[in-house]
Amino acid sequence: MAELTKIFTGMEKGPEAIQANFNLVKSDLMNSKLVDTGWVKVALENATGDVFIRKIGKHVMMRGSFKTTVNSSVTNQLSLVGSFPDEFKSTTSYSPIIELAGPWDPHYIMVQVACNSGKIAQIGGTQGTTVFIESIRWEVD
Repeated sequence: MAELTKIFTGMEKGPEAIQANFNLVKSDLMNSKLVDTGWVKVALENATGDVFIRKIGKHVMMRGSFKTTVNSSVTNQLSLVGSFPDEFKSTTSYSPIIELAGPWDPHYIMVQVACNSGKIAQIGGTQGTTVFIESIRWEVD
C-alpha cells in the first residue's frame, strides 16, 4: 500500500492531503484483486429466466430464477440449463445442489451448479418447472 500523509490538527492544506490519501487508497483498491464484475447474466439453454453471477475479489455469488423448457427424468442424463464464463469457475469440485420436492413427486427436480466446469444442469423435472437460486456462493483462486 502506498505511503499515506499523516493528518494533524491545524496542518496547512489539510483537505488536500486528505483527498490525496483517499485517491491513493482508491488507486490501491482498483489495482488489487478486489475487482467487482457487477452482476453478469448467465447464458441459459433449455431454460428461460434471469440468473446472474458476480465476482468480488475471490468471492463468487449466483442468484436468480429460471423456468425449465425440457422434460428430464432422474434416470436420464443431465440436461444442461446454463453456463457461466471461465473467470467465475472454481478450481475445486464444489457443486451445490438445489432440490425441489421429493423424488416421489412428479415435479421433482434437482439442479446442480458445477462451479469448476461452469455448468448448471437439471436432473428430473417437467417442462415449466420454476427454480429459484437464492445466493449460491463459492471462491475462486
